[in-house]
Amino acid sequence: MRAAPLDGRGRSGRHRQGLTDGCTSSGATTHSYDSADRLLDSGYTYDAFGRTTVLPGSTIGYYTDDLVHRQTANGKRQTWQLDATVRLRSWTVETGSGTTWTKTASKVNHYGDDGDSPRWSTEDTTTGELTRHVTSAAGDFTATAPMPTSTGTAIRSTSMISTVGSRRRRRRRPSRPRRA
Repeated sequence: MRAAPLDGRGRSGRHRQGLTDGCTSSGATTHSYDSADRLLDSGYTYDAFGRTTVLPGSTIGYYTDDLVHRQTANGKRQTWQLDATVRLRSWTVETGSGTTWTKTASKVNHYGDDGDSPRWSTEDTTTGELTRHVTSAAGDFTATAPMPTSTGTAIRSTSMISTVGSRRRRRRRPSRPRRA
């Protein structure tokens, strides 16, 4: 297979599609880039900071610190919210268009310290499903475990020998009064 010629930044400038063993140029697509290494193809737009704001079928909005705030594509949009220390607090997914959007999924992270890893998360704000993020003695992420519900708790974690185990705890039933 022949290599496409590279530009000054080491890019081929071509994206090969469906080439056969003969390596002809049919099916090749050529792309252009500006001096800031941004794609100049039709449908791509950048803001004054060089961030992609529009790409084919999608729009993207940013916070002032360059983290993504919202992305909209194909009738869906996802919005991320940050907490006071600029950590990912929550996100929602909605379907719709224009000014009419319906929430289809959401999640909220809860932090226990100044770190970037949540202690637990509300996996679905509609159902209230909760997940605890378990860390090892060294502080590394180890596992997730559903938090207690009325039916019991399943705990899954990685042991010292990297095997996955599961332990099921049942809810204790109230004791029956003794008969005299």
